[in-house]
Amino acid sequence: MSIRTFIKDKLLPNTGDSDTLSTNKKDKEIIKIKHLAPIVYNVTSYYEIEGIAKNLFVKQSVIVNLSNLGTKDKYRVVDFLSGVTYSLNGKREKLEENIYIFTVSDE
Repeated sequence: MSIRTFIKDKLLPNTGDSDTLSTNKKDKEIIKIKHLAPIVYNVTSYYEIEGIAKNLFVKQSVIVNLSNLGTKDKYRVVDFLSGVTYSLNGKREKLEENIYIFTVSDE
């Protein structure tokens, strides 16, 4: 399965799916937002994962490409992001060699 097919079939919702977000408690203004496509990262250093993990904390799916890392750092990145994902009741899937997607549950 290609990355494009995976994103289209499993991650992008139907056109009618949306969440509501209240931006101001006084005005009670409700804004409809669409689910966002995952953010793609080409990781070149282990030290980039803190920024990637922040996306998971706000329920944003991420795709990481680890092709530019050494073997040791690949394991470290996958281990760290897997731990963050697990703590947020999410999941990790391997899409292709050196490419992973991390998703977090909306609940």
